[in-house]
Amino acid sequence: MSRRFYFIFGIILIVLVASLFQLKHQVVILEKKLSQNQLMITKEKEALKVLKAEWSYLSNPNRIEALSKNFLNLEIVNIKQIGDIEKIPFYIQKNIEEIK
Repeated sequence: MSRRFYFIFGIILIVLVASLFQLKHQVVILEKKLSQNQLMITKEKEALKVLKAEWSYLSNPNRIEALSKNFLNLEIVNIKQIGDIEKIPFYIQKNIEEIK
């Protein structure tokens, strides 16, 4: 075998070793990113569980009813409070008639 063959074989071997080293380095970086992403996913799932628990507490009908009694001051409508729509003053219509 000639020196030229060994030289070319050596160059090819060096290129392969360098590319395998670079590939291994990229795989290590991607594995770190994967583990970080999995950790973030786990944290987000835990946060979702907490939010669902809070939502179920906040949307509890008994709690909403108690809050509405305390803060809204709603009363039953009397028959005297019901009237005709014609008795409601519409200021927009009056302004339009004044302009004409």
